[in-house]
Amino acid sequence: MNDGLARAAAPDYMLDAAVLRGALTGLPIDSRAILALHYAQGQAVSEIASMLGISASAAKSRLFRARAALRKALEEGHDHAR
Repeated sequence: MNDGLARAAAPDYMLDAAVLRGALTGLPIDSRAILALHYAQGQAVSEIASMLGISASAAKSRLFRARAALRKALEEGHDHAR
């Protein structure tokens, strides 16, 4: 599991790979893609912007929204597991 992604997504509790994978699977493909580019492949926001043909500010916004969606999915999954 990518430690950076796990910390960014859910700083309050530990995750295992299956939980993270499940939460990612529930996200739209665009969100999964930008998270993968940034966290799994280590691409900078400026590089992602260039790859996607968007501005850096748009890439930052998409990354912010994708992290928020992942965090929400993880929190909802965590609440159901209690």
